[in-house]
Amino acid sequence: TGSASSTDTVSINYLSSSGYTGGNNGDAYYDNNNSSDGNTSISNIEGISTIDYDLYVFDNRNWGLDGSEIQLALNLFDAGKSVLITGNDTSAGNYTGSNGTEWPIMAGNSISSTTGWMAGPSAVGFGLPSDHPVASELSGNVGISTSSDTGKTITSLKKSPGGGTLVYPFTVNTNTTSMVQSTVNGSMRYTAGGTNSSITSWIATNSNGGRIAHLQMFGLDPLDGTTYDALTVQAATNLREFLLRNNSTIEDYYSFASSSYVDKINTLYGGTQTLQDGDYVDNEGNYINELESEFVVPGFDDYSTVLIDDTNGNLILSASQPQRIVGNVIYTHGLVIITNPVVGSYYSNYFSGSLTWQSSHPIYTYNYHCPIKENEFNFSLNPSAVKNGTTGSVADNITGSYFNPYFTTVGLYNDANELVAVGKMGQPVPVSDNNETTVVVKLDI
Repeated sequence: TGSASSTDTVSINYLSSSGYTGGNNGDAYYDNNNSSDGNTSISNIEGISTIDYDLYVFDNRNWGLDGSEIQLALNLFDAGKSVLITGNDTSAGNYTGSNGTEWPIMAGNSISSTTGWMAGPSAVGFGLPSDHPVASELSGNVGISTSSDTGKTITSLKKSPGGGTLVYPFTVNTNTTSMVQSTVNGSMRYTAGGTNSSITSWIATNSNGGRIAHLQMFGLDPLDGTTYDALTVQAATNLREFLLRNNSTIEDYYSFASSSYVDKINTLYGGTQTLQDGDYVDNEGNYINELESEFVVPGFDDYSTVLIDDTNGNLILSASQPQRIVGNVIYTHGLVIITNPVVGSYYSNYFSGSLTWQSSHPIYTYNYHCPIKENEFNFSLNPSAVKNGTTGSVADNITGSYFNPYFTTVGLYNDANELVAVGKMGQPVPVSDNNETTVVVKLDI
């Protein structure tokens, strides 16, 4: 589709030069500047049920998507299609796709007459994992437009906008000095820092296989000396291969890590189920119990594909058949270690949360019986019981027949006559001179 006064074919022309037919020049759908029809249903796209289109293009150059186009793009994405969106005026908005994906752009600013505001480096270091294959061989400025055309920046972008979708920044402009990842009102987001900073492009995937490349710039147009130069050749190539799924490295990457965080897990581990959106290693309300077989449990709900402890110190993927060991649990040090590099890469790049657990430890209780015979411990060692000025004579007031010493403390000694434990009585206890008394000391170790 095109929102400008005439159809913009910057991206279509580039794709055609790579051997793909598009626009109105071949066997493909291209709505020639007809955004005004307000179509949001993918079923209304000519030939969608009969032709297996590789890519759906919203080519808007120095304009932006309107509301119905954003809705249509999200519906295509949620249906598992590849979607390319271009245009440097696309804004934030409240739109939700057919499978629950919300429009990721949360905030931005209008910008005018600022030369080169669309130019800048890849987002590696600004939210894009360095090992992501779409970042392969990118260096320096990969956004190359020197235009001062007015447009809109993207300053805040949802990372997990629902629908099993995961979003990454792909490029930022040269004014971007930082990228903060945070959770605001339950929504994980990227926020660009710096005056006139902008996320100039982003990519997204979902659990249905959908892919989006969104360029807040003129188009998927590599360096060719035209007015609408937007990206280096390598950056344009990486995005093209991401969208058209013809790069084995990218496909291998997404065979494990997808927008539902981990997708197609059975490909690697033989399981029959996939992790759901929002899966994490541990729910803080479910703690490790070493008496049970499952020590590490999933976040949010009890999804069946989780990392579990096999009680022998091995961390395994529960859905794997046969079971695959992906790490170790060291009980004595309270450590859970992931040793599988693919699983480790997933948690390094996708996991955002906290891991909390409790361990159970056996407590052994010993009961020590300390008998006191009627003729033992019946003399007080309290200094106040001795007459002043004597060599140890008992004071007159405690020589009566009714006097009994009281004890308050029991000491336990080892075979070397060393005091090893002290027990305090709840209240002083008199020593009987008529009956044997037994004190039971309960010791928990």
